[in-house]
Amino acid sequence: MDRFFLMATIITVACALPQEQQSALQALYDATNGPNWISGWDFGLDLCGQAGVVCFENGVDTLDLCDNNLSGEIPIEIGNIQGLRFLYFEGNSLTGTIPTGIGNLGELTRA
Repeated sequence: MDRFFLMATIITVACALPQEQQSALQALYDATNGPNWISGWDFGLDLCGQAGVVCFENGVDTLDLCDNNLSGEIPIEIGNIQGLRFLYFEGNSLTGTIPTGIGNLGELTRA
């Protein structure tokens, strides 16, 4: 009897985020008490593939930061993450209003 094994390999391709997206993620981290997040980011490394950051082609496709101890306000710079399609912030202690910059995210499908 022949047996077949399927091995799946996840390959993370290093990508350099556009500076505008990198700066927007830094603003989000700073504005929402990033050092106290449950799963934080290391800005000395590529952010693609780090906690809650999914990249596709040339930028961030998904931010999934649910239940990650974010607190504070979402910064207006969030609107600089062009190409962002999915944005999840449930289960955090965010305050303030939804920033107008969200309106710049023309590809945003789910938030």
